[in-house]
Amino acid sequence: MTQDKLSALKIRAISEEDQARIDKMKAAPWIGYERALRVRQQMDDLLRHPRMHRMPNMSLIGETNNGKTMLLKNFVKRHNPPEDPNAEKTTLPVLMVPTPPAPDEGRLYFTLLDRLAIAGSAREPEESKLRRLRIILNQLETRMLILDDFFNVGAGTPVQRKKFLNALRNLSNELEIPFIVAGTPETLNALSTDPSIVNRFRPEFLPKWSMERAEEFARFVLSVETTLGLKNPCQLMTEEALSALCIFGEGLLGEIVAILKLLAESAIRTGSETIDKSHLTKQNLTALGWVMPSDRARHFK
Repeated sequence: MTQDKLSALKIRAISEEDQARIDKMKAAPWIGYERALRVRQQMDDLLRHPRMHRMPNMSLIGETNNGKTMLLKNFVKRHNPPEDPNAEKTTLPVLMVPTPPAPDEGRLYFTLLDRLAIAGSAREPEESKLRRLRIILNQLETRMLILDDFFNVGAGTPVQRKKFLNALRNLSNELEIPFIVAGTPETLNALSTDPSIVNRFRPEFLPKWSMERAEEFARFVLSVETTLGLKNPCQLMTEEALSALCIFGEGLLGEIVAILKLLAESAIRTGSETIDKSHLTKQNLTALGWVMPSDRARHFK
């Protein structure tokens, strides 16, 4: 389809059914792909690891908006039972919280307790918070702790970071459960400030997409296509179309999915009901409001 033809497609009033398709598409669940599924299997293995004093841990590393948090949430959902106020016993195999915005031992304990709805006073002594954490996590049969946005640790002073990492190590030793920390590559810098800590966290990477992994990328795009709800098949399995997706999304999983959803919504609203390489042009994406990630700060100015 030429650009002239694209420009001729007008946004039309859509039915409630079409709007429902758009809403469903926007709420589509996490989509697994080969590398992410391998990492999830590693996380499954950690969860099943026998208790010992020095538990193995993982650091999950990837760029912003490249699927880390969605993968972690999918993992948590798979292993934690649904909330049931009538259950005879409440369990929480996996506890996931964001890393506090500054590396502070007390704020870490408070964040964990707050997630469990038993935070108490922020002025409670750290020893008391830690004692309550040990008790409740044992009662909940918690077998893994996940800290997302771990790059926040880098916001503190070297002394604060060292104290925070020591608290993390001691908590892991006392609970005898594995920890997963997740964040951007700066996470490795934060961990490396303490050699005794960094050696405990095996890094697993979620790399950006590139055409060097063209076959895997094509399979991922096909999986996303099944969630778009379009009435006609998309025509995206060409090197030109896949390369354009990588370029405009800058290799970031979240951005690539966002482009496909943006184009799918346009396809529903215009009635074309498909996406092909002619839609993947800067002119068309700009007309739909897309701004490449690296251009957003400049675009805002």
